[in-house]
Amino acid sequence: MLALQNAGLTAEQAQALIDNPDKARLMIAALEPTFELPACLRVSPGELLERALKINVDRRYGIHRAAFTAPIPELTVASHQLLLPVMITEGGVGRNFELHTTTIRDQFKAAGDDYYRWDGLKSDAKSLRLAPRTLHFDNPGAPTLYWVIYEPFANWDRENGYTVQGLWDGKVKGLAHVENLNAIELMPDWVRSMDGKNVPYINLPGYQVFYESDWSDCPCVNWWSGDRQLRLLASWADDRSYEYASPVVREC
Repeated sequence: MLALQNAGLTAEQAQALIDNPDKARLMIAALEPTFELPACLRVSPGELLERALKINVDRRYGIHRAAFTAPIPELTVASHQLLLPVMITEGGVGRNFELHTTTIRDQFKAAGDDYYRWDGLKSDAKSLRLAPRTLHFDNPGAPTLYWVIYEPFANWDRENGYTVQGLWDGKVKGLAHVENLNAIELMPDWVRSMDGKNVPYINLPGYQVFYESDWSDCPCVNWWSGDRQLRLLASWADDRSYEYASPVVREC
């Protein structure tokens, strides 16, 4: 209480934050540094929906066309966010992981780029699972589409770094999983713009990978510009990240 009052809050305001920790977290998040999105990520919701429909048809995801004619959420998002349509199908976490990573692989190869996936990154239930406090589960009753507010540069700290394990332990909500893969297949030029300096690489923090003896790894995506290669890897969750963001999503 005293520390909050010393920060300039009245006793009533300080007590309100103590009584409502979710409000306090929102205030803290509003003070965190944000980054304006590059042009390749400033795509209108309508255009993203058109791209999603084409992928759904071409790749036979099986999502009913009515999902693509439903109204787009009427929301105004900040400059570091975007409205993102997310496509998922039945079969659980591994099925959706393979569905989207295969689409991404084929997209990049068709464009003349290279694609590499670490052999140790498996998608069976003993190797890949969702991290705690993700907003959606990859196992709907039927193929479906939902909308989220997506923050692709979330948690990026070029100066001090951070660990994905710290996000897991810190009970961060909305860590993105399949949403990241949807974003990549809808906006592949985003990956091609990644350099870890001006545009961060990304962790897929809503997934956990079992490696050796525990769930200690997290999938990640980076781009080798010299070889024009998208690299789908996994790294230790307790490694400190300086060049990687860990995107988050919020309910619309």
